[in-house]
Amino acid sequence: MPIVNKLTRIIFCIMSVMFVLNFFNNKVFAETQNSPENTAFESDSTVKYMPSQKQKNGSGKITIIEANSQQSFEFKIFHSLPVIFSFETKYIGLNQATDYHFPGYLTAAGFDIETTVPVFNSDKTFLQLGANPSFYSDTWSFTTDSFRLPLRAILIDRPNTTLFLVSGIAFYPDFEEKIYPLVGFIYKPNEKWVFNITSENPNIIYSLNKKNELFIEANAYLDEEFNTTKDSVKNTVLEFREISLGGGLRHKFNSCATTTFSVGQVINRVIKYKNSPDVIRINNGLYVEMKFNIKI
Repeated sequence: MPIVNKLTRIIFCIMSVMFVLNFFNNKVFAETQNSPENTAFESDSTVKYMPSQKQKNGSGKITIIEANSQQSFEFKIFHSLPVIFSFETKYIGLNQATDYHFPGYLTAAGFDIETTVPVFNSDKTFLQLGANPSFYSDTWSFTTDSFRLPLRAILIDRPNTTLFLVSGIAFYPDFEEKIYPLVGFIYKPNEKWVFNITSENPNIIYSLNKKNELFIEANAYLDEEFNTTKDSVKNTVLEFREISLGGGLRHKFNSCATTTFSVGQVINRVIKYKNSPDVIRINNGLYVEMKFNIKI
């Protein structure tokens, strides 16, 4: 797709966000803005290792390692409008001995911008808007053909101080699956429990004390698409899918640093070229994950 069309989408996205911000009152949810958890900078780093597993549809084996990083900056526009700007990278290493030729690794890089505004000055209903311009490829030298512009809009309702209701959609205009629903709720009955039952990353957290938490969670990457080179043919789309179910321990060293260790099961793993018979279906297997978070 010509780069002019790509830039037009970005400009249209920014103009749409600005229109909505002018439509709504710029008043910010005071409880969120004055909270001590409101930070100017946050960094997340994650490494996930999946030991070698056999193919379901062949005799090959594959080992996968994933590394993600995100640096987020929170600031205000017009001294009142909260904006979170993030830079994100992702690496998926594919150590394989299979019947098919797939890239040795997949990459993604981009940024995310998000804002949350009250709906008609309400202190209980909010609209969250986000855009995630990114490049998905099998190299760190990105081209315009690997560009994607996922968008999301989420309505958040707070009936009371312990419950948040979430409903919205994520729109992936350049992916095969273009619409992904974002629904669920977040319920915090007391200081010990948090039930985050949302479609994007459901989890349940139990606080042991001020420094340690136990949790169970699920994560799904549903047909992420990467522009790759296959048999010297550029821009061949490779689809990657996996669902993980697990749990672990989160430890808070101090007010700035937190680390998380988790283990679990990875299921429904598929790597395939779009519109091609080349596909790897991987047996379910173990994963081990480490996360490190810094807030300033």
